[in-house]
Amino acid sequence: MQKSITLKILLIGALSLALMVPLAMIDHLIIERSQYRYQVENEIADSWSGTQVLIGPLLAVPYQVRRSEQVWDDQQKLFRANTSEFWYTQYIVPEILGIDSKVNTEQRFRGIYSVPVYTADINLSGNFGGFLLDRHRKTDEITFIGKPILTLAVSDLRGLGGSPELAWQGTTQSFEPGTQIAGFASGVHASLPDISNPEVFTAEFNISLQLRGSQSLQVVGIGDHTTLKTGSNWPHPRFFGRFLPTTHDINDQGFTAQWQVSAFATNALSQINACLKNDCAGLFGSAFGIHFIQPIDVYTKAERAIKYGALFIVLTFAAFFLIEVMAGLRLHVIQYGLAGCALAMFYLLLLSLSEHLPFIWAYLIANLGCCSLLGMYLSTAMQSPLKGWGYAASVSLLYWMLYAILRSEDFALLMGCLLLFAALAAIMLLTRKVDWYEVSQRLSPASQRITPR
Repeated sequence: MQKSITLKILLIGALSLALMVPLAMIDHLIIERSQYRYQVENEIADSWSGTQVLIGPLLAVPYQVRRSEQVWDDQQKLFRANTSEFWYTQYIVPEILGIDSKVNTEQRFRGIYSVPVYTADINLSGNFGGFLLDRHRKTDEITFIGKPILTLAVSDLRGLGGSPELAWQGTTQSFEPGTQIAGFASGVHASLPDISNPEVFTAEFNISLQLRGSQSLQVVGIGDHTTLKTGSNWPHPRFFGRFLPTTHDINDQGFTAQWQVSAFATNALSQINACLKNDCAGLFGSAFGIHFIQPIDVYTKAERAIKYGALFIVLTFAAFFLIEVMAGLRLHVIQYGLAGCALAMFYLLLLSLSEHLPFIWAYLIANLGCCSLLGMYLSTAMQSPLKGWGYAASVSLLYWMLYAILRSEDFALLMGCLLLFAALAAIMLLTRKVDWYEVSQRLSPASQRITPR
């Protein structure tokens, strides 16, 4: 007698494991569709422009030093004076750097996929102050100061619209391609008027440029004091990087944000000197800005939902088995399997519908479709419309509990554990008075079976 119930439980367990195969196939399909979406994003970025990182402006001042040394002359057996000349470059960051940007975003579509791209009108203003040129030895004499260069680094130069405009000490200067600085692979530079006396040198600048990009816009605050003000019509920003905005406002029409960053926090000049030696990780790691995210990542939500698929199938089969025990019904393993297939179909419907509809509507339609199918089937299998539709309603409620878990990322683990604990507690309470030997006898092949109509 006892073998009958044991065999039934083993068959149900084997069927549960078998249903992991279609769940795994749907999970693989979600990953495949997500990868295709990223491929489309990269293709649009290749044809438009990619993520933009803006660094600068940086002032590079070349200078020449004369170095006198006493060198031993073996032929004349005495020391004689030897004079050599060397070129160096000193890099100067702005004392004040203000960056104002107005970002206009739009959606670019390819098939069913869309990617936000932007065009940013950027204005950089500020000033450079006096500085001392380095003397590498006490005996070095600065003999000549070369023509300074102002450099602006842009990660993807394809996004630079037109020619940037530079106002320098009241005069207009033109930019040329290339940064002229090792370590900054892409950007523009402008040759500036000579600097006669660096110690009393001061200069105000203003740079206007238009920059196209996709996915994110980042800046590196290299000034002694850097202020970034930005605004956009995109209502779904994510602020990221080493520094977060001091103030921001987000609404349905877009957002505004402002950053205040000082040189004490960035250590920008040391990072620039390291970048000149091909170690730019620290410099680019100090970037901050905005990521223009999609409001709902349907693939992430679908992937998170299907992780609960195995739990839902096990809970459903456990409920079926309890119905057999409590109501005295007999359900065939095939009926278990068909009900499990309906539960797995929910995730496939959710994935396909969410690519064309808002996620909440896709979830609602998939829920209604699968639970309605389950209710009609179980009404006959259980020989009671009330029991069949009641069970389908409980499954629908279980799916809506899953939706609540998906929406609450911070409490997803806690809610999932509470759901599992509640299911286990319900099973234990409902079966605490069940005589399993009597159930085994009733479920044995010799017992009278109730066949569905």
